[in-house]
Amino acid sequence: MTDAPEPATNVLHGVSVIGSAEAERGPAQRTALGLATACFGLVIFGLGIADLLRKDPLDALRNQVLDRAATLSTGLNRNWLSSSPPPLPKHPVPPAMLANWQKVPQLMFLCELNETLLRALWQPGTGLTHIAGPDAPREFFVFRTPDGGPNPRFRYPPSTTLPDGLSTNRFGFRSPDLTVDKPARTIRIACVGASTTVDSHHFTFSYPELLPHWLDLWAAEKGLDLHFEVINAGREALQSNDLRAIVQYEVLPFAVDYVIYYEGANQCGLTEMLRHVQVQGEFTAATPPPTVATELPALFATTSKPLATLRQHSVNTKRMLSLLGAGSDVAEPNKPAQQLSLPAGLDEFGPDITRASEVMQLGPILTDLDAIQKLCAAANAQLVLCSFCWLIADDLRLDLAEGHSAFAHLNGRFWPLRYEMVRRLTDLQNRFFANWAKARSVPFFDLAAQLPRDPLLYVDAVHNTELGSRLHAWLVFAGLTQQIEKDLLRGVVPVPDTHPDPEHPFLKPARHLTADELDRR
Repeated sequence: MTDAPEPATNVLHGVSVIGSAEAERGPAQRTALGLATACFGLVIFGLGIADLLRKDPLDALRNQVLDRAATLSTGLNRNWLSSSPPPLPKHPVPPAMLANWQKVPQLMFLCELNETLLRALWQPGTGLTHIAGPDAPREFFVFRTPDGGPNPRFRYPPSTTLPDGLSTNRFGFRSPDLTVDKPARTIRIACVGASTTVDSHHFTFSYPELLPHWLDLWAAEKGLDLHFEVINAGREALQSNDLRAIVQYEVLPFAVDYVIYYEGANQCGLTEMLRHVQVQGEFTAATPPPTVATELPALFATTSKPLATLRQHSVNTKRMLSLLGAGSDVAEPNKPAQQLSLPAGLDEFGPDITRASEVMQLGPILTDLDAIQKLCAAANAQLVLCSFCWLIADDLRLDLAEGHSAFAHLNGRFWPLRYEMVRRLTDLQNRFFANWAKARSVPFFDLAAQLPRDPLLYVDAVHNTELGSRLHAWLVFAGLTQQIEKDLLRGVVPVPDTHPDPEHPFLKPARHLTADELDRR
């Protein structure tokens, strides 16, 4: 019998290590191991070098917007884009509000509700369980508007920080505090809109909060004896009739000089669009078939299951895939054949605003815009209308990670509409806005033509990332400086405050209302 080889004893950092002599690697094995180690090192260091060498796409987007803004207003200091005001102060979150949020995490139940609307929704005995389930609140803070109508549907509580991070001033706006009476040499601007105006609550700044900071810098550089205040009157899910009421009852008493209207999604959804699209075959609205994946894990798995596993558990794999483009740039899924069907004789590229009632919800929207313009004119304020920005293009491709919310938004909520249909109808809405503004001599900021339709600037099809919101604000800033210079020459701004008010005439404290009172009607 052949004796077994003696164990080889080595010393490593003073510690005896026993191993088999047969385990020693030969030259070929050592060469292979060396090559593998070298390749691994090259990949790891190569990823870092590639990150350093490749151009930051965000810088390109910043420069693109800065260049476009420079064509709107000359002399803007590009360095101001990265400059910010102090963030809004935080308030303690009321314990009762936090407890309510933990039971029913719905924003509306943290807010002051329009009493008229609440009573219309209330079901005696069961309350709002049909809306929010068994944990629906049984007590509320409510307000009434001077006309007793249901708009606006809600408002944020004053001087509060909500559990999701939103902070408000003493009037319930996401804005720095201000007085009802306007100080001398002050230009006031109100931004009205929905979630795309109030912006995500966790953002450090909403787009309106950046405007007064940049406008004050601009005024100082121009040698203008002016100060700027901006009110962010935006709230989630609002429609044009809510915005009309907010302008009338909340904004105009502040003697504002400008009202900026930015909204175009909450009355431009799938139901409205399907009125004008003929789809072949059967489908379920807003519900893709099981073969179409719209959520990130399922979507990536259908593209590459092995890569999906690696991507989930390895940071370096994610980086390599990003550099190589693997698992990204997902095209639009297959959808039923369809065609646009607009009212007979309507010009898609030059729509007649007198026919607005025939297209989606543009009839009510333009009617509300007419009312807002008249209200502003009576108060010597200037309405400014903006086109609405959508992340949509016929050949749009979205990254599985960074663009999955937009992918799910466009291919889930808007199923079965093709990107082309959504793009054509949202472009048509913006053309109606532009033509209405021209017919009414209202300044029009074409943000949709100026803000890049890049997934890096969007959370979904309509909501911006923080950078997208900042670039949106910069374009509004550029438009405002141009408009303000014209109006200063005409002597129409600042608008004098001719109605001294010790307190706001309509933003009164909310009152407490219980389920028992509501049940008694």
